[in-house]
Amino acid sequence: MNRRLKASVTVEAAFIFPIVVFVIITILLMALYVSDVVGVRAIVQKYSVTGCDSDISAEKLAAKMEGEIRNSLLVADLKTVKASDKDSSRSIEVEIAIQLGFFNIYKKDTIKEKMYVENNRQSITKQKIIIDTARVQQ
Repeated sequence: MNRRLKASVTVEAAFIFPIVVFVIITILLMALYVSDVVGVRAIVQKYSVTGCDSDISAEKLAAKMEGEIRNSLLVADLKTVKASDKDSSRSIEVEIAIQLGFFNIYKKDTIKEKMYVENNRQSITKQKIIIDTARVQQ
């Protein structure tokens, strides 16, 4: 009887172990994806501030930003990088995505940033308030 009980535990473990491994791998990949999103947000914010102060065109800014984003991504795929100038503002939009085939998970994020080219003091002040508020809440 004792020998039969050990065999049933082995069979049950053989069914449960792959499921547990897939769940752990998925959680790790999603954590890396969140890290990618945070990194891309930082790059977009950096270029939205520095790109407005320089005389670089929107196309060159998008190409420069695309290279830096591609080098920083761990698991996500870069879909689009757009930078455009309208009136006195510059808009930056970056889209990244991840697809996990074995669980049929598809996650897409779009990061948008808008800065004023002539006087970006208002946008920088707004970002500083957001950052300071996040620090206080921690």
